[in-house]
Amino acid sequence: MNEMTPVNNLPTDIDSLWAGDGSHLPEWFIAALNVPREEAYVEISGAKVHYLRWGSPISPNC
Repeated sequence: MNEMTPVNNLPTDIDSLWAGDGSHLPEWFIAALNVPREEAYVEISGAKVHYLRWGSPISPNC
C-alpha cells in the first residue's frame, strides 16, 4: 500500500492553504515548480490570463 508522506521542500509558491503538507502532490508537479520559469499575464479578448513558461524563450528571428 502507498503511504502519503509530507514533502519537506515545497516550492515557495505552493501554498499550504491548498496543498496541506504536500503529501498528495505528485513528485513531477513539485519538481516542475522548482525549475526557473517566467510568469506573466496577457490579455486575450478582454480577459486577463495568467501563465507560466518553462525553458528558453523562442527567438522572434526563427
